[in-house]
Amino acid sequence: EGWSEDQITARAMGDFVVGNILAYPEFNKRIHTVDYGDGHPLNDKVTDAMRRLNWNAPADWCVDIILDPGTARPALLWVAIPPESFWDDGDPYHIVFREMAVPRIHAGEMARRAKAADPHRWYARFIGDAKAGDQTPMGHAHTVFQNYEMEFRKAGLRCQLTGDMFLRGETVWVNRSLKLRTLMQVRTSCGRPRFRVVTHMCPVLVKQLETTVKAVTKEDVQDKLATGQVHDVLDTCEYYAGFNPKFLAPPANQIPKDPGLLMWEADQKFIQDRFRRDKEERKDKIVLGIP
Repeated sequence: EGWSEDQITARAMGDFVVGNILAYPEFNKRIHTVDYGDGHPLNDKVTDAMRRLNWNAPADWCVDIILDPGTARPALLWVAIPPESFWDDGDPYHIVFREMAVPRIHAGEMARRAKAADPHRWYARFIGDAKAGDQTPMGHAHTVFQNYEMEFRKAGLRCQLTGDMFLRGETVWVNRSLKLRTLMQVRTSCGRPRFRVVTHMCPVLVKQLETTVKAVTKEDVQDKLATGQVHDVLDTCEYYAGFNPKFLAPPANQIPKDPGLLMWEADQKFIQDRFRRDKEERKDKIVLGIP
């Protein structure tokens, strides 16, 4: 019932599909989800933990931000890995729980919106498109990654591994798409895939997973996506899967200090040190009574 016409033609009828085929036929939003419905037996501790926080990741989960720095439509994706107590058969879950895709938005505004979405989060990694991120646009002195890193730093977004630097995602589409499809496989032991999406919080990603297609010729199925499609949020998901991230426990004190607060504390320390030094110098020169 969940197959498209192309899938029925290829998998049920055994005919060769000429034109386009789905890039991710394994994806099903009713299976690759966090909330299976009230009273459903597949609901687990992940469902309960995120439902209590209005579908946000708890503070002790490992959370990554993934960037697709497009000019026309940049995108951000939030993916969480819960601690080992939430895993099944020793395999971690990868939970996509927030997305942001706004046309023609610059790096500074994107960083401010990302900070406002979760102001107290201490992230594990920043991952991005290596091919686009290492380019230097015409008329600019910094690369795309450097520009985003500066804006993330101004907004107070920090990560454990690199501070504010972006890690390079997989550039070969075949490699990263294969890893994403591997995460989508349903495990027979528990009936759930490792890749799960909070579907009502990520409608753009769900739509792109369901509709993005690969080009097919009479000779073969091409190892690339068909042209003329928008797959910005899907790209961020692929960069994450291609990076093969591991669980990284967040620090005990998760609330990073605001850059303005750090500057104010530095000024206060400077004033106190200067006052203490001046006071010590004056004490040596003060004479009471007749010398």
